[in-house]
Amino acid sequence: MTHTGSVSPHWERIVHECDALEIQPCRVVHRDDPYGTGDIREYVEPCEPHEAEFWTVYGHYRAGGVDAFEDFPGKAEAVAFHDRVIAAYPHLGDERAPWPEKSCQHHEAEHERER
Repeated sequence: MTHTGSVSPHWERIVHECDALEIQPCRVVHRDDPYGTGDIREYVEPCEPHEAEFWTVYGHYRAGGVDAFEDFPGKAEAVAFHDRVIAAYPHLGDERAPWPEKSCQHHEAEHERER
């Protein structure tokens, strides 16, 4: 077999540790180069849809927490990716998760109940 040089995305290694997907509008809130090496770090947070610089599809770990699977320039691309991943990994189609339309409000409410 010939090695093609392709590399699987990181999320394919952890997808079976997840139980749902989420789509969030996101924006960069800060950029810095702490060591002056040109290695720019970006700090990202979820935002309102009209403020979005990009849209991120997150996987929810069964044990808690999330991991960013992929970023997309628009919501339509993120939804299309979300749907392809759900088709390939049906266990992520968790009926209790209102993705993608209500993800921001859902998580805010969830975090309030946890406090």
